[in-house]
Amino acid sequence: MKRIDWRLIRPSRDDTVEGQRIALALVQFWNRLADIREGGSDESHLIELEKRYEELTVSQCEASGAPKIADDTDWETRMLEEYETLDIDEDVEDFLEIRSSEPDCERCPYASNYSLFPMDPCEFSAGALDEVLLDAGLIEQVSRAMKPDEMLSFAGRLEHVVNERQFQEHPAVHAEDYLEKTISFLRFWSALGFSLYPALLDERIFELAELEETVDSEEEEPTVH
Repeated sequence: MKRIDWRLIRPSRDDTVEGQRIALALVQFWNRLADIREGGSDESHLIELEKRYEELTVSQCEASGAPKIADDTDWETRMLEEYETLDIDEDVEDFLEIRSSEPDCERCPYASNYSLFPMDPCEFSAGALDEVLLDAGLIEQVSRAMKPDEMLSFAGRLEHVVNERQFQEHPAVHAEDYLEKTISFLRFWSALGFSLYPALLDERIFELAELEETVDSEEEEPTVH
C-alpha cells in the first residue's frame, strides 16, 4: 500500500498571505530534511521559519478548541504514570506543570481515526484510498494539494462513492468506514480554513503547485480599504 500522509497547512491569523507563504516554505524544507546538516545555515533558517509559522498561523488545537491535559479530572495520575516510564532528569513537579497545559491528543475528539497517532493525530493516512477507490480521477486527487474548497468538493465526491457503493474492499481497512472517516476529516478541517498537502513518503514528493499559484494570485490582488 502506498504511504501518503495528508498534512494540514494552518490558516493565517490575519488577512495577509504571509503565514501561508511561510507554511509553503516549510514544506519545501521538510521535503529535503535528510539533506540538511545539523547546525548548518539551512537548519537555522528552518528553525526561524517554524518560529514564524507558530506566530502567524492558527494551530489545529486552537482552531478546534481541543482539550488540554489539565481538563481531564484524572490527569495527574495519567501524567505520573507517564513520567515513570520516561528516562528523564526533569523534576516531577516541573514535568507536571509543563504537561498540564499541553494538548491532550489521547482524549481529543478531533484526532484522526486513521493517522500515525500518537506521533501526529492531526494527519490522515490516505494511502488506502488508492486501493479502495475505483475512479482514476479520484485516485489522482488523493496525491494533490487541496485548498479548503477543494477539500470540501472532494468530500462530496467521496460521499457519492459511498452512497453508490462505488468502491472495493481491501484487507488493510474497512473500506466504507475508512471512506466515511476521510469525508469527516476533509469537511471538519476545511470548515476551519485548513488546507492540506500530501506527503508521498514512498517517493518523497510534495504536490504544492495549486497552493503556490493561489498564494501568488492573492498577493497580486489590490488591497481594498
